[in-house]
Amino acid sequence: MSIKMTPLDFIASLEHGEAKAAALTVYNLMTPQWVEITEDPATLPEVCTVVIIRKYTGNEWFGLRTVNNKWEPVWVESANMRWDKPVQTFQISGSPKASSPTHWRPI
Repeated sequence: MSIKMTPLDFIASLEHGEAKAAALTVYNLMTPQWVEITEDPATLPEVCTVVIIRKYTGNEWFGLRTVNNKWEPVWVESANMRWDKPVQTFQISGSPKASSPTHWRPI
């Protein structure tokens, strides 16, 4: 029987304070952080960049932000994503949604 160890379990098992601090620093740098979406445009991801979005319900989806003719954000969400080899980018298929997400993070 194998026991699965999460990265934080591994860090907690380290004996030395410096090793533990270094491992925790690397973990924090490698773990994407959620960005709260506010009225400030700086809190929005780049246009047409696929990210993970979180709704007020707590559900998470693949999503991207586009803009309408007034340059207001329009969100597209999908449970599926694929790699577009010719363009070398992620693509999602979905339709614009009326409700905006509350948070986003990079993939």
